[in-house]
Amino acid sequence: MSSPSSSGGRSRSRPGTPIPPFLLSKDADTLLLTCDRPAVELRVHRRILVEASEFFRTMFGLPQPARGKGKGRHEWVGGEEGGVAVAVEEEEEMPRIDMQEPASVLIPLLTLLYPVPPPSFPTLSLLPPLLRAAHKYDLPRAIAHLRSVLLDPRFLHTDPLAVYALACQFALAEEARAASRCTLKVELMALLLPMPDKLGSMLAVDLVQLVALRVARASQAKALLKAPSALAALRCTCGHLPPWVGEWRRRACTELDRFPVSETVFGSAFLGEVVSLCGVSCGTCGQARWDKGEWERLRQEVDALPDTI
Repeated sequence: MSSPSSSGGRSRSRPGTPIPPFLLSKDADTLLLTCDRPAVELRVHRRILVEASEFFRTMFGLPQPARGKGKGRHEWVGGEEGGVAVAVEEEEEMPRIDMQEPASVLIPLLTLLYPVPPPSFPTLSLLPPLLRAAHKYDLPRAIAHLRSVLLDPRFLHTDPLAVYALACQFALAEEARAASRCTLKVELMALLLPMPDKLGSMLAVDLVQLVALRVARASQAKALLKAPSALAALRCTCGHLPPWVGEWRRRACTELDRFPVSETVFGSAFLGEVVSLCGVSCGTCGQARWDKGEWERLRQEVDALPDTI
C-alpha cells in the first residue's frame, strides 16, 4: 500500500479513460491508483476484491497500517445573524494501493469482477495485458470471461492465427486447439510468414505444430481421394469411373495442399467447374452415374481426419 500523497499526483478522471460510476462509489473503502501519470483513482470495495481473488484475500489478510481519521472542519449553518458553526468530520482516509497497470487495463478488469455488464472488446489488442493482469492477481472469473472472448467467432474465424498465438502464450489448451482448427482455412504462407504483431510471445514450436497439422491432414486427405475404393459406386457398367473424377482428384489434391478441409473440394462450385470441363458421361458406354451417398461418405472421411494440434 502506498502512503497518502498530495492530490497533485492523483486524478479521478483522465481523458480517454472514463471511469464508470461503480468505480466512483462514495461507499468504497479502498483506492486503487493506476500507473498512469497522473495516477487515476479507482474507488473499489474490498469485499468484492477479496471474494474474486486469492491474491487480494491474502493481501488484505495481512496486518494493515492504522487508517488516518478525517480532519474536522466547521460549516456555518443559518443566516449571518443568529447562525451557528456546526462541526463536520471529513471523509475518513482510505487505504491506497499503487497498481502497476494503467486505467485502460484496470477498469475493464475490475468491470469483470463487479455485477455490471462486461466490457466490449472490438479487437484483440487489450486481451494480452488483461490476461497478464488476471493471472497476476489470480482472478479466475475474469480469466474465464477473457477465454470466452478468444472463442468469439469474430476473432476465431477472421483471425485464427492471432487467437492461436494468444492461446499458446497463456497456455490455454482448449482455445489453442479451437484456433488451430480454424487456421486450416488460412493459406499456408500466411502461417509461414505471419505478421510480427500477431505472434506475440508464441514459441517457434507452436508455429511448427500448426504447419505439421495441415501437412499431415492434407496428406491423409489426398490418400483418401486417391484410394481405389474412393467413389467406386460411380463406376458405370463397363467398369470405368466418370471422366471428371480423375480431373477432380488432381485439382482437389492441389487445393488440399492450400486448404486441407473439405468445404472447397466437395463444394458444388468446385465440382461444377470440373464437370463442365470434362463432361459426365463415360467415353465407352455413354453412361453418367452419380451416387450422392458415396460422395458424402468420402467427404465425411475427410472431415473425420484429425483437425487440431
